[in-house]
Amino acid sequence: MQRSETLYQEHRYIEAAEAFERTEDRLPTWSLDERASYGLYRGLTFLHLDDLSSARRWLGYAYAVEHDAPGSLPREDRALLDRGWTELDQRVRAAGVERGPDRAVAETAPDERSTPLAPSNGRRSLVVP
Repeated sequence: MQRSETLYQEHRYIEAAEAFERTEDRLPTWSLDERASYGLYRGLTFLHLDDLSSARRWLGYAYAVEHDAPGSLPREDRALLDRGWTELDQRVRAAGVERGPDRAVAETAPDERSTPLAPSNGRRSLVVP
């Protein structure tokens, strides 16, 4: 996971997304802190790649872990998660995507009323600019 996060920090989002995908099967064996971090940085990677549905899924996952185990994310990462969620919401609004009834995001999301539409369809995808 460290390699994936490093690629994200270096703005190498396509490579980061590929690295995250290769390590996803290990997720159940990791600590809650590692799971929350994985969800955060994978979600932010998808956000940078303009895959808003996948970004929502993984940022929501990070919120769910943080909700179940408060403090899983360091304060700086929790703030980054909140900023990422806010940006996601703004981009969904700007795209004119309608809101649906789905509210499958953790209760700790900054504003549950602003939950974006449509859960992931289970497919991993990258939108390359």
